[in-house]
Amino acid sequence: MRGNNGRGSVPSKGILIDDRLAEAPHYLNRHANGEDWWVVSPLRDTNLYAVYLLDSTGIELYDIQQIGIEDSGFSRGGDQSVFSPQGDQFYRYCSCEGMQIFDFDRKTGQLSNFQFVEMPIIDRTPPFGNAGGVGISPSGRFAYVSTVYTIYQYDLWAADIAASRLTVGVLTNPNNNHPIFAPRAWNFQLGPDCKLYAYAHNTDAHHVIHYPDELGLASGWEQEAMQLPFPIFRDQPAFPNFRLGPLGKESSPCAAPIVSQREVVRQSRQAVVDIYPNPAGSYVRLALKPFSGLQEGTWRLIDAYGRTVKTIALRRDELVTLPREGLPAGVYFWQVISRGAVLDQGKLVWE
Repeated sequence: MRGNNGRGSVPSKGILIDDRLAEAPHYLNRHANGEDWWVVSPLRDTNLYAVYLLDSTGIELYDIQQIGIEDSGFSRGGDQSVFSPQGDQFYRYCSCEGMQIFDFDRKTGQLSNFQFVEMPIIDRTPPFGNAGGVGISPSGRFAYVSTVYTIYQYDLWAADIAASRLTVGVLTNPNNNHPIFAPRAWNFQLGPDCKLYAYAHNTDAHHVIHYPDELGLASGWEQEAMQLPFPIFRDQPAFPNFRLGPLGKESSPCAAPIVSQREVVRQSRQAVVDIYPNPAGSYVRLALKPFSGLQEGTWRLIDAYGRTVKTIALRRDELVTLPREGLPAGVYFWQVISRGAVLDQGKLVWE
């Protein structure tokens, strides 16, 4: 870094580290000492993992471990792996199979305690059955996986992880989108603001999970929330957690607030629907707000398991009475959708 008048220089390049065929990128996790790095590389068409140690002397092959599911070949080029923000677990996912979970020892570089959460065949989205991604919430509690058009949440602290699955997002294609800019959800990246970003592969906007440590729809999935100044193709980083400290002093993966030189005024989302009473008893009434400018939309009610239990059409200047019709008491989530975009959302309590 002192070379080239302080701008950095590359003293050597093109040095072969290993000639084995690897699958997808290399994944980095900080060593327990807080200084060195582990580099994990899944080897192609096997269940072998090459583990390298990167320290002040350079990088060298440390170990080759055999664990987990042998690659079927269908996952090639469509899988994603990540370490937990705490560095103690490693996740490997493709929608053609499911999610593999391993414990990771930051002292020894060992993978252990393999678990498998299978993706049901009915939920594997053709023709992109091998595509998708996985992201982990800042606390390490929730895993989010995508099957290109559907985003699921798993509770990693649950006794039965597979049974904890909730649907938190379903992508739609807005009418004003160019056909090649379909808003797909591929790999995830945990940002320094502790939001999860889902990269859209080939489009001009990415998706955001605003509150990834919240359960279900409270996680705040928002389609195409991060508008880009120009279209991209396969623009997806794979940053490790640079803020991970030594063992016992892991610290938060979140950065301090980022301050720019130019103030950006963010407009809050305008409410477009009136719902009353809330909490509700045997019915609830809904109406589009007269000054929202919205002519029509779809109101969707979702239970705590992510299932849509009621859907109604809303039109301007119409008051709709929605009967409860046997829905159990509890907290539900609702959304107002128009032309594929979520314009308003909130909670409804049935007493």
